[in-house]
Amino acid sequence: MPVISVIIPVYNAEKYIAKCLDSVLASTLSDTEVICVDDGSTDDSLSILKQYKSRDARVKVLHQKNSYAGVARNAGLKAAKGEYVHFLDADDWVDETAYAKWIQLAKEYQADVCVCMGYAIDIENGSFINSRSYTLEQDTYLHITNFKEEPEKLIYGCVVPWNKIYLRKFLIDNDIWFDHLICAEDRSFYFTVIYKAQRVAMVREYWIYHSENNKTSLNSGVTRLIHFDVHFRSFEIIWKVMEKADVHIKKMVLDACIADSIFFYRKAIGGEYEKLNRSALYIFWKQYIPILGFDIFFTNWFPNYVKIITELKMSNVDVENYWYYKIGGMIMFIPGIIFIGIRYWKRNGFIYTLRRCREKMKNAL
Repeated sequence: MPVISVIIPVYNAEKYIAKCLDSVLASTLSDTEVICVDDGSTDDSLSILKQYKSRDARVKVLHQKNSYAGVARNAGLKAAKGEYVHFLDADDWVDETAYAKWIQLAKEYQADVCVCMGYAIDIENGSFINSRSYTLEQDTYLHITNFKEEPEKLIYGCVVPWNKIYLRKFLIDNDIWFDHLICAEDRSFYFTVIYKAQRVAMVREYWIYHSENNKTSLNSGVTRLIHFDVHFRSFEIIWKVMEKADVHIKKMVLDACIADSIFFYRKAIGGEYEKLNRSALYIFWKQYIPILGFDIFFTNWFPNYVKIITELKMSNVDVENYWYYKIGGMIMFIPGIIFIGIRYWKRNGFIYTLRRCREKMKNAL
């Protein structure tokens, strides 16, 4: 049995897949299997995959009609034989020592999930954008936790699957799979994982190089704006997973999911999808907003939400409890900034907090 199965969904990735595969196959951990799932590519991706399969017995190639990344990852997971699995994007690549060190940590600390950090790289010009990571305390190399001990750290964590390896038995025993949405399919997967994992290990190692600004990616901003309802469908799955969670947990989950949808809505401002997505946001979230109660005034997205419903009101849309948001926003804006500032300070330090507070105040003006 291989130590790890690297599962790569591939769709029209002929420009990038060779670099991805070369990095995996060059790993210092040789006991791997690489499962490439071609998701109905219309370019030369499948041919390239077959060439790698013919040269290296560790490479397996599956083919399916175009069904999107979630279905492709599920197919790879069903075929996997490894003790651990890693879901790698076709335009990403890994450090050659990543898997050997990753597996060693996961085994030593008996982790169901082991999370690393990564670098975001502009796929157009190869330039460094930023570091993608969990928040760890300064000078902390390794942190072991779970949902019961630190729900906030995990709820507000990075939902992507590419910076984590998973114990395959943990996923199968808990029946954890990706949903079939065209994009944002990783959100419900992530929340199910963190909710059920007994041990989550976070390590300050930058082992993944993640490509951004790929216009063909299904998780690009444009795709999410066209299929904006994926945020709501994903949330419905997450909400069901959290059905028995305490109210304060549900409030944090709701906060995180609304924040994500508003983040992507803001990408639509000034474009053809702005009005449609603005209405969709209000119509869907108005049934859940009351759960937050007065905590809504302390969320970092509340000022933007006030703007959304104000614009709806100006467009003669009948907005329920409009006065509640308007007055509440005026009264609670400054305390909200202070509350958010304290939270960022605890997580990220003074300089980062100061920069974020300036951004929030600039956006609100």
